[in-house]
Amino acid sequence: MKSFLTLTLIFLASNCFADFGPCYYIEAKVTFLDSTSTSAYFSVGDYKFLIRHYEGRHEYKSNGDWKELPHLRHDEFRTELTYDSAFSWHLLTLKQNSARYFTDIQTLTFKPRRYTVQVIRPIGKPFKLNIDSISKVFVSNIYLCDPYYFISTRLSTSDKSWINTPTKLVNLGGGEICGYTALYYDIATSESKQPILDFQNTLECLNESRINPKEYSDDFQKTMYEEVNRLTRVLKSMFILVVRYCST
Repeated sequence: MKSFLTLTLIFLASNCFADFGPCYYIEAKVTFLDSTSTSAYFSVGDYKFLIRHYEGRHEYKSNGDWKELPHLRHDEFRTELTYDSAFSWHLLTLKQNSARYFTDIQTLTFKPRRYTVQVIRPIGKPFKLNIDSISKVFVSNIYLCDPYYFISTRLSTSDKSWINTPTKLVNLGGGEICGYTALYYDIATSESKQPILDFQNTLECLNESRINPKEYSDDFQKTMYEEVNRLTRVLKSMFILVVRYCST
């Protein structure tokens, strides 16, 4: 879903950034001084990427100043955007000291409640970009992602072939802040009943340890969290994806 987010959707969603903080994934095309190039995906949030609609134009905040947000091309048939160089450099330099660039992402859209959410998980190992070695950069897509939902396991390129719209959602339970949901797909295996029960029982044990902390050791909670991670991997091997929701 390379062009999920149109310019209009970006601005409509970003009107609410003051309430919960924005969550965006940026897709950039980077060309280096030696003429090689790569795609770089990176997330921007925590109020670093601010957009507003002001006097009939859209603006973004850079170094304390509001600047107009232009784009060079908008193909109405492909709904792709190419933003100008200044804006592209602005987004890239927000992460210049980070190793959190990726070569690909997975987008996941589903409806856990009354509204549809999009969750994004990077694929592969993160890498660094040396800003001084870059000759050109253009942002080609901006994806909006829900800031409260997280895919609970690592993904590989091969997972892109089956992760799309889930056919069934099962609430696994959770605690005071975070909850877990299992997303079933058409190719999910039939042996998942026991891992699902084990997952739910593990979450109940974790909740009990939070309610009565004096009766449980820190090692117990650590073991339970490790079991949650293990069962998450087991379910993924059965083509069932676990998504975590955290309210804060």
